[in-house]
Amino acid sequence: MPADYPMTANRIGADLSDFITRNIRGPVFISGNSSGGLLAVWLAANRPALIRAALFEDPPLFASEYPRIRQTIANRAFKTSDTAATRDHPQDFLLYWVHENAQFFRNRAGPVAPFLLTQAIKAARRRNPGQQLQHFCPKSCLTALDNKSAKDCRLRRPCKRPFAMDQSPMNRR
Repeated sequence: MPADYPMTANRIGADLSDFITRNIRGPVFISGNSSGGLLAVWLAANRPALIRAALFEDPPLFASEYPRIRQTIANRAFKTSDTAATRDHPQDFLLYWVHENAQFFRNRAGPVAPFLLTQAIKAARRRNPGQQLQHFCPKSCLTALDNKSAKDCRLRRPCKRPFAMDQSPMNRR
């Protein structure tokens, strides 16, 4: 890839649509995860004649291009992960991540949210040693939130598909 290649959804999407037009020569089935999901959304929205069907897996449908990404939680999460991997090397990435993003949790879920998350993570690990954590926010955290925060919290709905929080290799003991 040329050093001056613009890494934007518009540029990459246009290149993908050119590839489909020149090489496949007909509508395609597309799928994409994360940034690939964003590109699949771009293709479906901007070149619908090229797309027969699309599957999007967790596309970052938020500001993900510089400089707008600097205002998102994704940017904070990237910075936290980079600092963990390159400088701090925590033994427990999940607890490190909660600690490093404590202000985010305080602002959105209340002043005691980081403490409650940390205690819930530790308690879940004691109850299930050696297993990945499968729930993002236990009910005990939600009951501690003030009414406004609890009412606005999207996590009050039960998870249809819980995800593992301890997937980082740094969390394996």
